[in-house]
Amino acid sequence: MQIKQPSRLRLLTCNVWSGLNYRGILAVGKHPQDAQHRYRALLEEILALCPDIIALQEANPLPQYAHKIAADLGYTAVHQILIGGIRIGRLGIPGNLRQGEVLLAGKPWTIRGVQGQRLSGKGIVCNSVCCHINETRKAMLATVDINGTPLNVYIVHLHAGPHHGAAYAASLARLRREFPADIVSNAVAAAELAIARRRSELNKLAGFIRKTLPPGRQAVILGDFNTSSESGDLDVLLAGGDWIDTFRKCNPAEPGYTWDPDNNSNFRLDIGAVTPYGQFCNHHDCHPHRFDYIMAYRTFTPDDIIESRVVFNDSTSPPPSDHYGLLTELRWR
Repeated sequence: MQIKQPSRLRLLTCNVWSGLNYRGILAVGKHPQDAQHRYRALLEEILALCPDIIALQEANPLPQYAHKIAADLGYTAVHQILIGGIRIGRLGIPGNLRQGEVLLAGKPWTIRGVQGQRLSGKGIVCNSVCCHINETRKAMLATVDINGTPLNVYIVHLHAGPHHGAAYAASLARLRREFPADIVSNAVAAAELAIARRRSELNKLAGFIRKTLPPGRQAVILGDFNTSSESGDLDVLLAGGDWIDTFRKCNPAEPGYTWDPDNNSNFRLDIGAVTPYGQFCNHHDCHPHRFDYIMAYRTFTPDDIIESRVVFNDSTSPPPSDHYGLLTELRWR
């Protein structure tokens, strides 16, 4: 019996927060939050929302995290490691760091054709072997077959750091009150390098999409971009009209913060950040931002975007991550 084609697709993205501080050699340190409690809260939230496709960033450790959440939800999962240190399989250092992205699709939809594209960083980083000491960033592409109709799903988690905008200006003003001019100049230079790196990642992502997206194929991008639309960083995707920012289309006047240090109890400053650039980043992180996006390709019309809203931000209970999630519902033809 043929399964009926769905009329709508619900997409969810969330940075689930590894809870790690990324300091250490044999193992990296952890924040004291109860990871099991956060995981159970995440499951409850997802089950209540019933998304068809889920993109998770900062999943750790892989592949265990992907296998467990797929089994607990009854979904199919694929994953990609982005940060793994030096290891073969599950053996290596740091012993508790195998972090990356997970794509989940509700059954009976199937996932095929998984590809990775390095966006920045050096060294060997793959699911079976890692050999790198600095951060790497990669995009993941997988095709989800929905009753034989393919959907290209791109997942990203871009480099973190300050981005241009009101928070940048306020953080820079504060830095100038705390440090001499020459030290501030060095911190600003480091911030501009972070911005240039993220913009390079976005350009490489755009090139990867051009190479892998067949004409007429429907596609979406989900992920943590670590930048806001006001910065101009996302213009490479949004300015030409090829991609639609689904949240902004549905909510033209709402801020849509997914990074909310004033209200998210999981927010933590990097207390180990002692350099002026580290302080710049901490000041910047104290401002709310819309970091998490779901973008729909132009094969979806604006009228196909039925709903887009921030989730996991119920103030009556602690959220499962230091980010809120984003849910978008699309009309599927």
